[in-house]
Amino acid sequence: MSEATTNAPTDPQTLLLRAALQAGAGAADAWRAWLATEDLDDVSGLSFALLPLVSHNLQALGVSEGPLGRLRGVQRQSWYKNQLRLADLAAAANALTETGLAGLVIGDAALAARIYPQPGLRPIEQLDLLVRPADAGAAHTALAVAGWRPAYPARDLARQMAIRPYGLLHHAQRQTLRLHWRLFASDPDPAADALAWDTAVPAELTGAAALAPDAANLLLHACTEGPLRPAPLAWLWLADAATLLRGWSAELNDSAALAGARPVAQANLRQVQAIAGIAALPPALAALPPSAPTPDAPPAAEGGLARLAVAWRRYRQLPRDSQRLFAPLGFAAYVQSWWCLEHLGQLPAAMLRRWRGAPTAD
Repeated sequence: MSEATTNAPTDPQTLLLRAALQAGAGAADAWRAWLATEDLDDVSGLSFALLPLVSHNLQALGVSEGPLGRLRGVQRQSWYKNQLRLADLAAAANALTETGLAGLVIGDAALAARIYPQPGLRPIEQLDLLVRPADAGAAHTALAVAGWRPAYPARDLARQMAIRPYGLLHHAQRQTLRLHWRLFASDPDPAADALAWDTAVPAELTGAAALAPDAANLLLHACTEGPLRPAPLAWLWLADAATLLRGWSAELNDSAALAGARPVAQANLRQVQAIAGIAALPPALAALPPSAPTPDAPPAAEGGLARLAVAWRRYRQLPRDSQRLFAPLGFAAYVQSWWCLEHLGQLPAAMLRRWRGAPTAD
């Protein structure tokens, strides 16, 4: 049974989050309450992704109720899958390093490899590397030599950078890579990205030494980009943020990133505190000015005309300099780039696929 995506964790998901994140009786009580109403055979989506962390927390607390052996099996399975994905990401990072380019490991891999007590506790579903915008073209070339091919025409990179925070690169034998040129996709800020590079720390991948954002930037990223993540792992950012708050408070307080950070959504942090049972925020975070909660991710548009309407709104929101990249055809050229089409002659077929509800990248 698959889990539906909602604007808040469901009651069973909340119980699993508490079992995974709280200390002492709170975790044990949440686990018992979950066992009373749910069946491990029916778990999927976010709930399944939380099971390794639930297993680790319950073992540490000495809790013995429930199918703990099966939970440990899920934890081992998660570790194995993560090793395969980290090896794929290491290959991409090495491809950049060998040509003198810097890459920053972000997203799932940075969190799993750096902040969790064990690398199998946090599933890696997506592979994400950040490069400086000025290096994006050279990074595409280096990754192409290693077998990664962009989902869009290579000549279209400047337009892609104007409309997306990252590009998808596919590989015949490895997992798809998301190559980012902006860290904070929901609210681009070159100064914040520069600070993330300046405060980056070593991160060990399988077979490669890499860099990752420091704890403060990982937390800011989790609390701003995480709530916008689509299914099946929506709300996993709560576990990421709680793990950072509970285990990395000293680094959070010492980080230069927080001194000039954008306001992190205080409502999001309060939600993390409530679910994880964290009494107080580290002083550096408590001192940040309040801001509005991160908005929920908009529902996916259905049908060709609805998706065209979404594309039109995005096109109209582009800065004028970015709109000039699509001259002289304007919106038609934008749609061609947004839908990763080789030429405009493919537009009718692309519209038909979206009209029929076929899976697409937009």
